[in-house]
Amino acid sequence: KAEEKLIGCFSKKVHFKFISCKVFVGFKFEKLIDLIKVGRARYDHRLGIYRTGKYKGRKHNHGGAIRLVSSLDYKDLFDYWIEL
Repeated sequence: KAEEKLIGCFSKKVHFKFISCKVFVGFKFEKLIDLIKVGRARYDHRLGIYRTGKYKGRKHNHGGAIRLVSSLDYKDLFDYWIEL
């Protein structure tokens, strides 16, 4: 978790102050498969078309990804986690 702050007079830059951190330990692939089976995780094909700019109309492919339906499910992919 972090706090965000804009700094600067003319060109604002975003600065972050980190407040807390979680370290997840012991990823289990089988748990990911279980989340997919029950619909709490899904495959996301990230293919699109540039809408503006010099590449407008061209395809871009960011590959595939597994996305969790809820960020609360993230902890279920690991044996345990530690908050720092």
